[in-house]
Amino acid sequence: MQSNWESYKYFLQSVRSGSMKKAARVLGIDYTTVYRHIKNLENKLGSKLFKREGRDQKITNEGQLLYEKLQIAEDQLFSAESLFMQSKSELRGRVRLSTSDTVAMCLIPNLLKQFNYQYPEIKVDVTMDLKYVRLEKKEADVAISVGMGHPDTLLGYPLAKIKMGLYGHHKYKIGSRNIAGLKELPWITLNERLSHLGSSRWISEHIPEALIQHRLSHFILVHEMIKAGLGVSLIPDYLADHSLERHPDFDFDFGVEFWVVYHPDLKDVKRVNILVQSIRQIFERSIQQRSQ
Repeated sequence: MQSNWESYKYFLQSVRSGSMKKAARVLGIDYTTVYRHIKNLENKLGSKLFKREGRDQKITNEGQLLYEKLQIAEDQLFSAESLFMQSKSELRGRVRLSTSDTVAMCLIPNLLKQFNYQYPEIKVDVTMDLKYVRLEKKEADVAISVGMGHPDTLLGYPLAKIKMGLYGHHKYKIGSRNIAGLKELPWITLNERLSHLGSSRWISEHIPEALIQHRLSHFILVHEMIKAGLGVSLIPDYLADHSLERHPDFDFDFGVEFWVVYHPDLKDVKRVNILVQSIRQIFERSIQQRSQ
């Protein structure tokens, strides 16, 4: 069976963008071009890759399987290309990376340690600022974001789902407590600005207001307050360290993922592509190492 990587590329971007129309906007081409390639791909494979649910476009089981296989193939293709690119002059210069405080402090050092070893001539400047406007105004080149997607005007790849747990100081012995026992403890949550987050909503729905001891502005601060024994809370697993106790029965997935995003104007800049692809390869492994 002959394969057409161009069609696969349009399929991958349609999945990552959430629809064929959004993929067309990101790629700067006509919607009909993307649609034609997807239909040709479906005809060749003999399977529907997308289905309509109301006004939304959803990926089918067959489409999800193809997407997972293509991600592997895409990574292998990048690795093969990078072997031939490493000696070229494009692999030097600076790339500006923007991300959140928790990612910058917990995951970026290990990521850049591996990246610097592989690409010593590419210098990465890191800013703890997660506003997409920085990319759109060309104030940053690449961002590692947290959310459920990315703006249509940017290119992006999902990196890993964010798993969360219920953590406390060992003195509270939270692992042996049920929900009633947990309601005897002081709690920490995020402040009003972050009340829309899944962890904040769960606490507001299950924990009485009288038990909220502290409201804080950052997960990093929540972690440090738990570590000091000032209360219990929900925090990302990648953020927690071995000094904290995790409740074995409380696992949370609020549908939030890490994404790496960058401006379409930079898609042909080699050092930017190298950093983006390296982040894709290294990031999930870094999270797993932090969570062990």
